[in-house]
Amino acid sequence: MVAAIRQIRKREKAETILKGAMEEFLSKGYVGTSMDSIVASVGISKPTLYNHFKSKEILFEAILKRIVEQIFQGSNEEFFLKGPLAPALLEFAKRYSKVILQPELISLHRLIAGEAQRFPELGMLYYSSGYLKAEQGIENMLQHYVSTGDLIDEDRTVMSHQYWGLVLSYVHNYAIFNLDNPLSQQAIENSITAGVKAFERLYAP
Repeated sequence: MVAAIRQIRKREKAETILKGAMEEFLSKGYVGTSMDSIVASVGISKPTLYNHFKSKEILFEAILKRIVEQIFQGSNEEFFLKGPLAPALLEFAKRYSKVILQPELISLHRLIAGEAQRFPELGMLYYSSGYLKAEQGIENMLQHYVSTGDLIDEDRTVMSHQYWGLVLSYVHNYAIFNLDNPLSQQAIENSITAGVKAFERLYAP
């Protein structure tokens, strides 16, 4: 019982550290954040921090994995619809846009993009654990509609890239680069709807 309580408290302390450290990284960037600044931000001792995370690199990787898992956990299953083609493609895009446009994910994307040249392993970790999962979810959906004859049978990875590019890329890029003038929900839906129609024309039998 005592050991179990200690494990719970250790996990809770780790979560507190991750939350506080994430705020530091997102506000100051990777280079601008230090273990000392995290200690001050979270309000813990330096030995406590190092007891949980041996370096800034290990801590940042843990934050990255935590955010990506929270955002994408179960999303592929949740968004994989099997109704008629047109409404399914549109609903999938609307739901996925709500995922990729979350402020936390947008901030993380900016941070990773800014640090990827100096720390390419961070960019690769983010891409492989996040966007490759999204791509697999899109491929699964498209595979279903290829099997029903609603879409032509072409390379599924290429099809998923086209879906992303036509349907989701614009609203995602706009969110990343336009901090002070976000798209309205109506503008997002209009863009997504036009992209879905273009994708249907491209891959209709």
